[in-house]
Amino acid sequence: MRIQPYKVGPDYVDTKFHSRITGRPSRNIDSFLVPNNETLKYLFERDTNDLDLGVVEGVMGLYDGLGTDKDAHSSASIAKALAIPVVLVVNGRSASTSIAAIVKGFLTFDPAVPIVGVVVNNVMSQNHYELIKGAIERYVNVPVLGYLPFKKELALPSRQLGWYPITNCPKWMPKLRRLEN
Repeated sequence: MRIQPYKVGPDYVDTKFHSRITGRPSRNIDSFLVPNNETLKYLFERDTNDLDLGVVEGVMGLYDGLGTDKDAHSSASIAKALAIPVVLVVNGRSASTSIAAIVKGFLTFDPAVPIVGVVVNNVMSQNHYELIKGAIERYVNVPVLGYLPFKKELALPSRQLGWYPITNCPKWMPKLRRLEN
């Protein structure tokens, strides 16, 4: 597939990572530096006619931005402004039914955010995934699209708010190729 990567906010580390994975230059979508939604829309859609999919990585959590205003330069505000469907990634580590409460909280916090599905990260086993998926399906009206298993040997090094620059981590690509299977 031809995928166009995007990153919410002015982040050069993640965009280099995206570019390396997809083979296409990643683009920043930043409503702080570009406050006009029409200009943001143009930058988002520019030169995308030959693509199969655009993938936007948010900034920190879905509602995190500048201060405590959920609409101040957050991933949620970008999703609303550009009508981008949101796939919520939740951490399933050391929990099961509580993940349904977390997902429900995200859905009800701002119903205008188009959350269309959930992916569960850090799942310990197929049984663990089935417990989380069953709870979400029972208590929340949103599809569970799949999961990523916890595999310590595939973990990528990270810093406080993200990864190290990809140029500093030559062992990343073999790990990422293993995730494809």
